[in-house]
Amino acid sequence: MLQGHPQGWLIPEQAIGDLLSLARLNCGRCMPG
Repeated sequence: MLQGHPQGWLIPEQAIGDLLSLARLNCGRCMPG
Protein backbone atom coordinates (compact mmCIF):
# COMPACT_ATOMS: atom_id res chain seq x y z
CA MET A 1 0.00 0.00 0.00
CA LEU A 2 2.72 2.43 1.00
CA GLN A 3 4.92 1.63 -1.99
CA GLY A 4 5.83 4.85 -3.80
CA HIS A 5 4.48 6.89 -0.89
CA PRO A 6 6.96 6.48 1.98
CA GLN A 7 6.24 9.99 3.20
CA GLY A 8 2.50 9.37 3.37
CA TRP A 9 2.59 8.88 7.13
CA LEU A 10 5.36 11.39 7.74
CA ILE A 11 3.94 14.91 7.97
CA PRO A 12 6.69 17.54 7.70
CA GLU A 13 6.36 20.80 9.60
CA GLN A 14 6.00 22.63 6.29
CA ALA A 15 2.97 20.52 5.37
CA ILE A 16 1.41 21.21 8.78
CA GLY A 17 1.95 24.94 8.25
CA ASP A 18 0.23 24.72 4.87
CA LEU A 19 -2.71 22.88 6.42
CA LEU A 20 -3.02 25.54 9.12
CA SER A 21 -2.93 28.27 6.47
CA LEU A 22 -5.64 26.53 4.45
CA ALA A 23 -7.70 26.05 7.60
CA ARG A 24 -7.53 29.78 8.31
CA LEU A 25 -8.58 30.61 4.77
CA ASN A 26 -11.38 28.04 4.65
CA CYS A 27 -12.60 28.64 8.18
CA GLY A 28 -11.91 32.36 8.21
CA ARG A 29 -15.59 32.94 8.92
CA CYS A 30 -15.81 30.99 12.17
CA MET A 31 -12.24 31.77 13.24
CA PRO A 32 -11.79 35.55 13.61
CA GLY A 33 -8.27 36.89 13.37
